[in-house]
Amino acid sequence: MSPNLSGTDAIDVPPSVHLVVRAFDIAERVLNPEACALIKLFQGRTFQGIVALTRRKFARVTLCKPEASRSRSPGLYLLAKGFRLV
Repeated sequence: MSPNLSGTDAIDVPPSVHLVVRAFDIAERVLNPEACALIKLFQGRTFQGIVALTRRKFARVTLCKPEASRSRSPGLYLLAKGFRLV
């Protein structure tokens, strides 16, 4: 899932965060224990909170930025493994 992006952080980050939160809502209903998720996030003021939330819901969380990603892009990926049913 991805919102339409404008290229402006202040506009792009809130819809992205909303989708991550919605994805977690869905994950809690459909993921099996130990499932994995790959989540694209934009760095901003909500970034650390989303990382913390992901760490509570998954056993292992790794932040990564693919080499193909532009260096100026604020986007990172969270690779989350080991879903915990709460």
